Amino acid sequence: DFRVDVLAVAPEHWDEEGFRFNLNLSFLKPLFKRPGGKKAKNANSAARLFRLKQGLAEAIYHGRPLPGKRFWDELMETAAWYVRDALDSDSPDFSLLHEGYSEKKDTLWLTLAGWVRHLAVCLHYFRKLNLMNEKEMTVRTFEPTCEKLKPLFEEGTGLNSDEKAFAFMLGLLFGRLVAIQAARGVNVSSNSLTWLKRLTLEGKDLPELFIRVREKLLAYDAEKAELLREVIADISRLGLSLGDEIDLEQTQTCYFLLLGQAMAAQTFNKKTQ
Repeated sequence: DFRVDVLAVAPEHWDEEGFRFNLNLSFLKPLFKRPGGKKAKNANSAARLFRLKQGLAEAIYHGRPLPGKRFWDELMETAAWYVRDALDSDSPDFSLLHEGYSEKKDTLWLTLAGWVRHLAVCLHYFRKLNLMNEKEMTVRTFEPTCEKLKPLFEEGTGLNSDEKAFAFMLGLLFGRLVAIQAARGVNVSSNSLTWLKRLTLEGKDLPELFIRVREKLLAYDAEKAELLREVIADISRLGLSLGDEIDLEQTQTCYFLLLGQAMAAQTFNKKTQ
């Protein structure tokens, strides 16, 4: 009875054949698969990945907690591969912001944005099975006033703390900045993407990142768009309550930044500008 289509963060284009939440656990296959073709062959055939997926299957079938640290370490390593793959591509902004889908050919492929959204669905699935064993903050006092954001804060996103909410909204703004820079012909690979520091950011780094993103958006006169102003008002309100010491570990910081970035194109679409 697990439904994917009710989640706001779920991929818009779903590979029913390859990503099914079934007894064969097909959804695990793309979760740790590094992109890059032959360059990633050795990494994808590593015995430790096989053992990890085997451990995940045992946890799911027997209702045991997931192998936490190994699980997140491999996920972040996979994310790093996707970032590097995007940097090597001719249009990194596409991989960062859009799912890989060709309407003409009716084909799907995984980009960083598509992978992160698939991961978000998987995490929701694990939470539904009570496998996450999350001991971190599980209380969020912040609720967005922006109507466009409200569905993104419902069940399934894992935004169970104000710190995570801040990282997620900052990811949205970062994704919007990447889109604007790409439209202006700015090389995002040598510009804003370097601000992610190879996915080593922690919560304490977010205030500085917010300032840099906001400065660029102002320089591009982007805040004339009403929706962007509303999102900035919400994140600024939350930032005032959190202060400049945001307690969020590296893995959570980078995950929610990437998730927000992956939702940016859908949030700031032409209909909402």
